[in-house]
Amino acid sequence: MAAVRARQPRVPPGYHGHHVARPAIRPRHYCASPSSPTTLTRLGSRWYHDPRKVAASVSVVAAAICYQSLEVIPWTNRAHFIFLSPQSERAHGLAEFADYKQEVASKILGPRHPHSVRARRIAERIIHAGIDDTVILHVASNRHKGKAWLPPPQTRHLHGLDWEVIVVDHKGNTGAYCTRGGKIVLYTGLLDHFKTDGEIAFVIAHEVAHIIARHESEISSTKWVTKPLYYYFRRRTETEADHIGILLLAAAGFDPHMALTFFNKNARLVQFQTFKEYYLSSHPPYQRRLQFLSQRKIMKTALELYREATSIKDSIKR
Repeated sequence: MAAVRARQPRVPPGYHGHHVARPAIRPRHYCASPSSPTTLTRLGSRWYHDPRKVAASVSVVAAAICYQSLEVIPWTNRAHFIFLSPQSERAHGLAEFADYKQEVASKILGPRHPHSVRARRIAERIIHAGIDDTVILHVASNRHKGKAWLPPPQTRHLHGLDWEVIVVDHKGNTGAYCTRGGKIVLYTGLLDHFKTDGEIAFVIAHEVAHIIARHESEISSTKWVTKPLYYYFRRRTETEADHIGILLLAAAGFDPHMALTFFNKNARLVQFQTFKEYYLSSHPPYQRRLQFLSQRKIMKTALELYREATSIKDSIKR
């Protein structure tokens, strides 16, 4: 049997017996899942793979956003969150007011009507007291103790407001209404029922207070809650508007006791509210509002502002 010759490796052309170096082996690329231990070991752990770090980062961002949205209400110094910019707030209010004016266009009294002239004259005094930064900061400084971490009272949303007061012919309505953007509506029933300027001034001051405190923008962020809780927030803003309103009333040179007179008259009209009427009502009972404003601390501050306003007025006359 012929000897089997071992197969020789094929020699490439140009080979002269020199050693041919084998190419270096490249590192293998892993295509494993980003969450696999192999990838984490070779590439190193990323911060977003750690739930604790993710939670901490989200908390920091959320805290920064909330602090940027934290505002302090002038006059009462209460802190609340407002996520709507003053520009957007104003645009919403103007659109709402334009729609309402179109709806009641035939009932709006002319600017020269005695009711319109009276309402506008009173409103000018209230608005001037409400946007005077000196008065606002003076009142707020008395309540800022122990809250040095809070920002100063927010007033930038009041700058450049185009205030407007109209009177709508509605004999059966003894209330008032306001929109964001400095628009206020009074009804002839209110002007017919309450004869003194001080009583009318308090109603206007209450509406101006809503605009100063940005209550509508605050409430708009609570509409997802249950009805009883939503109405609780509503009643709280109404009580705060009463508080700011009586201070505005006094700072404008009106006797703050006129606010108590206003609620005394209304309390006699509505003697009793059922449990359902109270907890599903956007306004507290008149008797409770009267008791709240009668508190010594509130009346003391209001009377101080009233004395300051009247003393300045007397000195001007001299």
